[in-house]
Amino acid sequence: MEQIANRRGWALGLVLVCALLSYHNVLWHSFHYDDEHSILENPHVRSLANVPRFFVDPGTFSGMPEARMYRPLLLATYAGNYALGGYAPMGWHAVNLLLHLVNAGLLWSLAPALGASRRAALIAGMLFAVHPVLSESVNYVSSRSSLLATGCLLLAFKGFGAVIQGRHRAWLLVAVTYLGALMAKSIAIVFPPILALYMGLSCRWHKKGLLGLTLLSGFYVVGTKAIIGKALFEPVRGPVQQWATQIKAGVYYVSKAAVPVGLSVEPQFAVADSFFSLPVLCSGLLLLSIALLCAMGRHRILLVLGVCWFAIGLLPSALVPLHVLVNEHRLYLPMAGWALAVAVLLDRGQLGRIWLVVLLLLMALTVQRNEVWR
Repeated sequence: MEQIANRRGWALGLVLVCALLSYHNVLWHSFHYDDEHSILENPHVRSLANVPRFFVDPGTFSGMPEARMYRPLLLATYAGNYALGGYAPMGWHAVNLLLHLVNAGLLWSLAPALGASRRAALIAGMLFAVHPVLSESVNYVSSRSSLLATGCLLLAFKGFGAVIQGRHRAWLLVAVTYLGALMAKSIAIVFPPILALYMGLSCRWHKKGLLGLTLLSGFYVVGTKAIIGKALFEPVRGPVQQWATQIKAGVYYVSKAAVPVGLSVEPQFAVADSFFSLPVLCSGLLLLSIALLCAMGRHRILLVLGVCWFAIGLLPSALVPLHVLVNEHRLYLPMAGWALAVAVLLDRGQLGRIWLVVLLLLMALTVQRNEVWR
């Protein structure tokens, strides 16, 4: 038992060290983009006394009255940052980095509960820790919402692992962490479908618990309908343009996950006007081919789960028209599934020195991306 504990300790340490080496140069960066109105010009985050108000007033999200978001958990961390160090950027970036370290560790510890071998779990944790496409979420303070939501959902998955082991009181942990994820960012609403998929793949149905999470999602949607309704009923583009464009975006995201070069803070991406344009048709066929290949490997539960996690994680930004067509920080939650799927594939082969070279290359690319953000 002691040897196993030591091995696990070394594995977790390796995941965290790789993450720290990849992000050692982020602490001296500044604020960017939406940080201006949501942090620097937001008087509400300058007092911890406002924390209770964050949970009832979406207007506290920003210094601009029209920029309303319901993200009270995110704002609470902002208030904590300001209380500890004002607007000194280092503290804000340190929290983002810490959250990423925690998430990489959580993914490593979750993977065996989902059926991964110890080696696959290590690969998944290390890939997630160092992948360059995730650097935007770590460097961009406002993307802390993705870090928080992902961390809470990973904790919720670990809670479900305890449920499977017969500890049914762990449903409380699942519900609380899922609620926390929703209070960090609305993308967390993908958790019940991902969990339902895992239940179906593993034949471990807990219908009452899943129903409870679905009801929680419904309450959240009703409670934030004023914000969601504006995006849905006053869209920045029509449904055909939105969905055709997001089919292309799906290939863009897959390509950046697979080959993370040519990354951009502001990707150049065009709106598609029809489902029958050549780029959209080719993109749709490619995505369908990937789905069929995964279905052929349905005996590998973790592979199918990982690929579907990646796809489902992108659905909120695909279904809801947003001003920005594609963003790298939208990949943070989906990349947890991608790391699990790739880890399963790599676990089958002889990695040797090739894996070390790939890991070092990814780390170097991440360090380079951090410099772009600086």
